[in-house]
Amino acid sequence: MSAKLVLNILLVVGIVATVVGGVVLLFRDSGSSRAVTITLDESETERTFTEITANIPAIIKVYVSGEARYPGVYELPTDARADDALQAAGGPTSNAALELVNLAKKVSDEEQLHIPEQSDRGDFREGIPPTSAGNAGPSSSGKLNINTATAEEFTSLPNIGPSRAAAIVDYREREGPFVSVDDLQNVGGIGEKITDSIRDLVEVR
Repeated sequence: MSAKLVLNILLVVGIVATVVGGVVLLFRDSGSSRAVTITLDESETERTFTEITANIPAIIKVYVSGEARYPGVYELPTDARADDALQAAGGPTSNAALELVNLAKKVSDEEQLHIPEQSDRGDFREGIPPTSAGNAGPSSSGKLNINTATAEEFTSLPNIGPSRAAAIVDYREREGPFVSVDDLQNVGGIGEKITDSIRDLVEVR
């Protein structure tokens, strides 16, 4: 083999080695570059976070009282119906008068769902809307009877939100019927000023 041929072979081998080495370095640099220059698109991250949180179902709390097996406060989805709240409370007792309750209605946060008992059916048979079924409404005088009004009906009064409405109904169930409008001042969160602000809109019957 001539010296010239040997020199050419060595030259080719050197060129190939140089090219291969460059390719290896290129891949290394490229890999390193990717690792170092990875960034997060803040707008995309925020959008993704918003989409994730939007899929988390909202929760409301409803107080189930009366003829439910386990009365109490229960957490429910925002689109829950009265029947969902009742089932969360273990369903009705054998003394419940379910025909006096609209189980198909939607419930709202801080609402009280009262399940009447069978003794409340008397007015129902006579064609009088049952007071515990959420249909008491204002009397012929246009005033709300605080001894029969539901929590939802109380919220139609000025300065009475869902929390205060629930407190009034809860007090009435624990202490018995109100004797006068002034008795509202005995309810937590209902003072003299609030009582005076609704005095002309309510009555005791």
